[in-house]
Amino acid sequence: LALSTWLRYLELNGVAAPFPPNAYQGEYVRAMARQIVEQHPALGEMRYNLAKAYEEAGQVDQAKAQYLLIPPQTRHYELVLNSLGTLHEQADHLDSAYFYYSQVQVESADAQYGRRNRERLLQGLSQLAPPLIERGQAPQVETWCRQVLDQYPGHRDGLFLLAVALFAQGRYTESIAVNQRLVEVHPGFGEGRLQLANALESGGRPAEAVPVYRELVAGGADPALREVARQRLQHLERR
Repeated sequence: LALSTWLRYLELNGVAAPFPPNAYQGEYVRAMARQIVEQHPALGEMRYNLAKAYEEAGQVDQAKAQYLLIPPQTRHYELVLNSLGTLHEQADHLDSAYFYYSQVQVESADAQYGRRNRERLLQGLSQLAPPLIERGQAPQVETWCRQVLDQYPGHRDGLFLLAVALFAQGRYTESIAVNQRLVEVHPGFGEGRLQLANALESGGRPAEAVPVYRELVAGGADPALREVARQRLQHLERR
């Protein structure tokens, strides 16, 4: 335990050191670490060690609970935030993962791993968010996109997927407003125009959807999107 604790302490302070494969093995080690934490609750480093022990043992809920109890004034608190981000990402709670990775940079501008993790999720937004919406996780995507837009107000995928997430929740008026902002900022984004027309149609405003479909049919760059718009326009005009 002494060796494992010392190596974890070095790690917490940014010192790379080889970690033996037999470290933190066995319940007795976790029990000893728990005793230390209980007797000295203000020792953030010790609670970090206990959280790491739980994490490596696959006890994710216990690890999260211990990380969340670590005082923010603990030295190198950015490591705690990054670990929370990793646990949430592994659980597909990507809105929470993005939040914690972003907080790493707030805590320490020098912690490049937090920036890299946040940017990796940001770059994967367009691939990762649609499956979440399909699985009924539209509220999570909404939260994630709002965080992105707080940081990057005109972010195309953030606006588009926020509109889609709101649409999936039946919040058509809000979805339309976000979509209108999207096509204003990114007028050449055909998928945004198609989604706007779809939201207008689904929201009981078909007359407003018609000119949006017409614009896409006349000037859309993607032939497939133009064809979808043409078919929907014909359907509306036949009503």
